[in-house]
Amino acid sequence: MDWSDLGKNIIKFGAPILGGAVAGPAGAALGGTLAAMFGANPDSPKDILKKIKADPDAALKLLEIQSNERIKIAETDTANFKLALKGTENARNMAIEKIKLGKEDNTPRNLAYMLTIGLFIIILLAIFVKIQPDAVGTVELMIGFWSSGTAAAWGFYLGSSAGSKKKDDMMMGKKL
Repeated sequence: MDWSDLGKNIIKFGAPILGGAVAGPAGAALGGTLAAMFGANPDSPKDILKKIKADPDAALKLLEIQSNERIKIAETDTANFKLALKGTENARNMAIEKIKLGKEDNTPRNLAYMLTIGLFIIILLAIFVKIQPDAVGTVELMIGFWSSGTAAAWGFYLGSSAGSKKKDDMMMGKKL
């Protein structure tokens, strides 16, 4: 028996998210949590399953582990979001400080201009110039690359959270 088999059995106990995680690459890592909860050998999926089957409260315990793991995932997502937000904030603060010192760095602004102009040029070329069939994929790739770069540059200057807030408000049923 391996972690995948244990995961399939955990799904049968009514904890599908936990079972899927155990059956995947995180199986061995979650094995320690399962072993501690059921008093089993953390290196033996077979022993863990044996102890789960012998426990009359197994379904409840598995749902508790599943719930705790969801909380950990949410906390990790929150921490990652805060780090990304701090990185953007630091980049903007650096630009503001340089302006205050009279040493404005024109690189981000020039890059934003070049990406925007480049995107429009590529789109116009794609519209008005005949593209050979074997080059269509390359042109589509270029448009995607330039679009994402342009969006990131605009996000630096204009902020990228306004649209996200509007979407969240719409999903929560708030009037705009």
